[in-house]
Amino acid sequence: MDVRKSPIPRYDLLQKGFQNYPIQTTRGCPHNCKFCCVSRIYGKSYRRKDSEQVVEEIKFLKSLKKNPFVIFVDDNIFVDKSQSFQLLECILPLDIRWQAITDVSLGEDKEFLRLLYRAGCKEVFLGFESMNPENISDLQKSRWKAKKVRKYKEIVRNIQENGIRVFGAFILGFDKDTEEDFRSIRDFVVENKILGQFTILTPIPGTELYEEYRKADRIIKERSWEYYTFTDCVIKHPRFTPEELEKTVADLYRITYSKEHYARVLGNLVKAYRRLEAGG
Repeated sequence: MDVRKSPIPRYDLLQKGFQNYPIQTTRGCPHNCKFCCVSRIYGKSYRRKDSEQVVEEIKFLKSLKKNPFVIFVDDNIFVDKSQSFQLLECILPLDIRWQAITDVSLGEDKEFLRLLYRAGCKEVFLGFESMNPENISDLQKSRWKAKKVRKYKEIVRNIQENGIRVFGAFILGFDKDTEEDFRSIRDFVVENKILGQFTILTPIPGTELYEEYRKADRIIKERSWEYYTFTDCVIKHPRFTPEELEKTVADLYRITYSKEHYARVLGNLVKAYRRLEAGG
C-alpha cells in the first residue's frame, strides 16, 4: 500500500481521557534483524508519508486536544536522515511533545539531535539489544549495530545532553549470554541513567529466528501462544533455565523502575534542560 494515500485516522473516535496519540509516518525497516517481525509484516522497503500529510494529522489531533502527547509508532522513523530533517522542520512550528522509535545511530548526529529537541522530542526508544557485540552479530548479517556497542555510552550522553530521555530495549537469552552479560546491562542502565525495556529472546512465528529454533528443536512446546509475552521464556537455553531468565528480567525491571533510579533519570534531564535554556 502507498502510505501517502492513507487517510487521517479517526482520532475523534477516541475517548476523551486518552492521553497518548499514535501517528505512523513510515512503514518497513531495511535492517531485517532475524528476531524481528517488522520486515516480515511491512517489508524491507522503507516507505514514508509526505511531511505535509503528517502535519495535517497533527493539526487534526490538536483540534481535538490542546496539548496532545504524540507517539510516533514507526519501527525506525529516522532511517532516511535527509527526509527526517524535512519532517522535523515541518513539526517544529506545531509546538507538540512527542516520543519516537529509532536506532542507535541517532546519537551520532549532534546537529540532528539539536533539531530533535527544538521540534519537541522528549524521549527516544532505542534498541540496544545487548552489551555483548557477539550477541548482536548473531542477529544481523550486516553486523552494523555490533560495531556500535563500544559507542553506546557516548550515544546516550549525546542524546541526554540535548534534553531527550533515552528508553533502551534489551534482550536476554542469547546463546552466548552469561551472568556477566546480565550485570553489564544492569550497570549500563544504572550508570547512564536511562529507562529500559527488558525481554527474553522470543522466536516469533514467521521470523528467521523462529525457523532456526524450530529446526533445532529449541522451542518449548508445552509453552503455547499465551506464553509469548517476551517476559515468559519459550526457548531452551544452553546455560539458563526458563525460570532463571524470567527472574533476571524481573530483577532488571525492579532496579530500573525503583524510585531511586527514576529520580536519577529525571534529575539528569533537569540539568540538561536548565543548561539548554541558558543557552549552554
